[in-house]
Amino acid sequence: MNAGHACHTIALRSAASSPTRSPGSSCQASHLLHACPKFHWRAMVNISRMSPCSTGKSLERPTVQAFSLGCHFFFRGLWLGLAIPLQAAIQLLTPNLLQQQTCRLIHPSRLPTVAKEGNITLGALFSLHDAVLESQLSFTSQPKPAQCTGFNFRTFRWMQTMIFAIEKINRDSRLLPNITLGYKIYDSCSSPLHALRTAVELMGGREEESDGAECPGKVPVVIGDGGSTLSLVVAHFLGVFQLPQLSYFSSCACLSNKKAFPAFLRTMPSDFFQVNALAQLVQHFGWTWVGTVAGDDAYGRGGAQIFIDKVTRLGACIGLYEIIPKNHAPAEMARIVQRIGGSGTRVVLVFALEQDAKALFSEALKHNLTGVQWLASEAWITAAILTTPEFHSILQGSMGFAIRRAEIPGLQPFLLRLHPSSFPDDPFVLQFWEEMFRCSLQNGSKGVGSDAPRPCNGSEELASVKSIYSDVSQLRISYNVYKAVYAVAHALDAILRCEPERGPFPGGACPDTRSIRPWQLLYYLKKVDFINEFGEETKFDVNGDPVAMYDLINWQHLASGDVQYATVGRFDEIRSAKLEIEEENIIWNGYQRQVTTLLLSLLCISRSASEADCDRWQDLDSAVVHKDGQVILAGMFPIHSKDIEQQLDFTSSPGKKRCRGLNLRVFRWSQSMIYFIEEINRDPNLLPNITLGYRIYDTCGLVALSMRTALSVVSQPLKRNSTGACSSPSIPLIIGDSGSTLSMANSRLLNLFSVPLVSYFASCACLSDKKQFPYFFRTIPSDAYQASALARLVKHFGWTWVGAMGGDDAYGRTALDMFTTEVTRLGVCVAYRVIIPKLPSQLQLQDIVKTIRDSTARVLVAFAIEEDIQPVVEETVRQKVTGKQWVASEAWITSTLISTNYPSFSGTIGFAIRRAEIPGFRTFLHSLQPLADPYNPSAREFWETQFQCSFNTSTPVGSMADPFHYNRTCTGQEKIEDTETIYNDVSQLRVTYNLHKAVYAVAHALHNLLMCKKEASSTDKQQQCPDIYNLQPWQVIQYLKKVNYTNVFGDTVYFDEYGDPVASYDVVNWQNGTEGGPLQFATVGRFDSSLPTEQQLVLHQDSIVWHGGSREVNLLRVTAWLQLLTHL
Repeated sequence: MNAGHACHTIALRSAASSPTRSPGSSCQASHLLHACPKFHWRAMVNISRMSPCSTGKSLERPTVQAFSLGCHFFFRGLWLGLAIPLQAAIQLLTPNLLQQQTCRLIHPSRLPTVAKEGNITLGALFSLHDAVLESQLSFTSQPKPAQCTGFNFRTFRWMQTMIFAIEKINRDSRLLPNITLGYKIYDSCSSPLHALRTAVELMGGREEESDGAECPGKVPVVIGDGGSTLSLVVAHFLGVFQLPQLSYFSSCACLSNKKAFPAFLRTMPSDFFQVNALAQLVQHFGWTWVGTVAGDDAYGRGGAQIFIDKVTRLGACIGLYEIIPKNHAPAEMARIVQRIGGSGTRVVLVFALEQDAKALFSEALKHNLTGVQWLASEAWITAAILTTPEFHSILQGSMGFAIRRAEIPGLQPFLLRLHPSSFPDDPFVLQFWEEMFRCSLQNGSKGVGSDAPRPCNGSEELASVKSIYSDVSQLRISYNVYKAVYAVAHALDAILRCEPERGPFPGGACPDTRSIRPWQLLYYLKKVDFINEFGEETKFDVNGDPVAMYDLINWQHLASGDVQYATVGRFDEIRSAKLEIEEENIIWNGYQRQVTTLLLSLLCISRSASEADCDRWQDLDSAVVHKDGQVILAGMFPIHSKDIEQQLDFTSSPGKKRCRGLNLRVFRWSQSMIYFIEEINRDPNLLPNITLGYRIYDTCGLVALSMRTALSVVSQPLKRNSTGACSSPSIPLIIGDSGSTLSMANSRLLNLFSVPLVSYFASCACLSDKKQFPYFFRTIPSDAYQASALARLVKHFGWTWVGAMGGDDAYGRTALDMFTTEVTRLGVCVAYRVIIPKLPSQLQLQDIVKTIRDSTARVLVAFAIEEDIQPVVEETVRQKVTGKQWVASEAWITSTLISTNYPSFSGTIGFAIRRAEIPGFRTFLHSLQPLADPYNPSAREFWETQFQCSFNTSTPVGSMADPFHYNRTCTGQEKIEDTETIYNDVSQLRVTYNLHKAVYAVAHALHNLLMCKKEASSTDKQQQCPDIYNLQPWQVIQYLKKVNYTNVFGDTVYFDEYGDPVASYDVVNWQNGTEGGPLQFATVGRFDSSLPTEQQLVLHQDSIVWHGGSREVNLLRVTAWLQLLTHL
């Protein structure tokens, strides 16, 4: 191997840390595995003999497929040639045959698991605990592993049901004959971060070395997780590898999006159908004044949003909309309950998980909140924790839809078989036993006094205890788990029965049953269609969803004092009469047999050649331009705004994603990061003698590509330096990504490696949650401030009847929720709420604009990114809808794309993040050279697009771009300064200024780190100053948290305890330019959260020009009286 080749190494865990496996599997992880980016097959044969994944056979031909099931993950797509320090036991065994090398150690965590080997192993995730104990993250030492708390008996039953189904299949001579299914099950602890960690561990298996023919621990499918928020996180990650995920309890409608989640399926119906059923229920009983309370997660917010949209279209009015915080803060819970009591609503839907619903109803008991007819989402309609006597007074008569149940023969005896003596190595059985019988299995007492648990004596019997674990009367989610296992078994059975030359893959090929690829199993899963023993058909539609069938459940009290889940109707999506209700069997709240009169009046109204030889690495790495330095800053930008759709039929390995739509504005942002880094490198006072480098990535605005980028950043290969030794560039953090949805996905992934993410444009308030995003920082204010400021703006001008819309992403939905909550609290009524689809059809656009046109609300507040709002604006102009006052969120209030092309939107007003005039930046932009070193393929694409010409060169175009050939040849002498585009428009440097603050904040943190002086008396390694040439990402975090400096523009830059900056906005008004020129962005006020409340919002009202050119705001006032007359 010549000196020009890149080399990588990973040190595996020592043999001492490896647990004992079954006989014949003395897995010792003491080797170093090496392989070269330039693929030498002889070298690979030698490597395979020392690999923990070695099959023990010689490899006769250069094909990755020679490796067994599971081992092939090391060499597929993401895995080959990478060195990702995955915390949860992924080993990416990577290249270098030289004896002298530099290694990076991995310290993967040991997560508790229950496993049983088989010919094919099914992975699974269950939230066996309800929470993760918070730990103090000081960032002065490496973070400790998380500890889970609150054992959940119900979820433990679901897990045992999976094992029951697998063992039953293994005994079935007709299904999967001569094949034994195994399993590997992890506890995700009801935490998105923990769920992602367990998913990563399932993907990588363990480090043990096996003497058998296969590498143990890899799985071709994952069953789980339970909650929608957890599954969203896991699905984003597994989707990178097209590994099928089959959930039994995730119902968020968002998971039906096959563009975002191509490998996700479920046996749980989508909330879209449940909400449709609930809306029909509301319509059936004539309720026109209803409240909605949602859990603060994807399940709650998503379901509540769909419900509100549907019932308002049916003529009902939303009397209140509240969000249950995840921390169940007492003050906030009390406020919500008081709001319900004072709203006048007597029908309230609670769309939340059972833990959140319990917190709400516990607070309702304190306030003696009675007389409310509660509507339940399926997550808590059969929750035993809410049917205890304490809740009878307020929850009697509750009603909602539950998924269908089944009686599974033999399950209860199977559940009762558990005993610690029979499962001594199962960590979950041991904890379950201690929790169930309130005793300790530890030798000796762990404590003293009355609080110390008594020792377990071994005579305890599960059959003698009444608990939700052994209660098989309401097997609904358990039945979903059962169906999921059988769906996988039937898919595998179909693979085994595939006839050669008649298979579904190219040339009639069948899958290699010794090494089933995940995408092949996904193909067969999507084709599953069978009738189970209960007479129910199991299959998946094009979105991976099952047929939606529900029972309508009514909580009724029995003479014994227990609560009966009485079935009083049903909903079947495939029947013509979807909803059937047995009204005579319903008992309403207050023990009424007649439906209460709840109808109320409407009161509301380029890489080197040697690097490029590694095709797998190249496939992952999406860097468009890079420059070396002693410390490298990674930057993530959606330089292209759209992807080129692929037909994913899974009859062949999915191809590489390609993108289109060069975004000139974002390209300017990426160039600004380079400009700021070069500016810092010239500054003798900031980071002296340290040169910053950069790697700029194009994420195309896609979650899957953005996560691939994050993975490639944390797995930078070791490269040969001038001395011939291998070294790795220090990339301690990432600046990006732009969108909130992208930043949420990346931050969760980077949490596993303690890598900080500093965003310049992700404003979702959800990212301030330090429990979920402890390593996230940003230089753009949280939307919590913007939503509150916009609500106060609406209130200030006396608008009491407004419409609202948001984009279908975390930014749009969350901001819309917060605005709605805040503005209704101020006495303003929301006439309608609309969600803009990511790729709306013409029919959907027409429907959205029809809602805007037909509503009497003349004020419309829109939270959406530029790409989402533009088609709505275009359709509004096409339909000639006028007379509306648009209020814009910061994501599009300074959009020259919209303001230039749609001058009729003059008068639009909204909040914009603060701007700055950056000296020398415009000259830098004009100095761009399309073929300069370092080569930037996006610069070439920009040049060719801008000047409508093509370069006559063999230099590759951007891997993310869709190339286009022009008839004219570029000379490279064309002048950017002769053009006027958003690229070189520096009049509104707002997001660009955020990037300035982000890059300089990082530079100041690194500078403070560089200036760190170790006390001469200190011998504690934890107190040593970090080595800037070999930084660990977690070492940077404490310095980022302490950043506090005043920049050249006079602004103080620092992060609060949530990683957020001070919220400072300009109030911007679109006004006609002189002599018919383009619209101007006039600053007519400001908002500053650092000031006292009464001084935060300042408006220069005389300077505002409203829609239609009016200077008077009174024309837009609509009183509550007029609203009522219009809608009665």
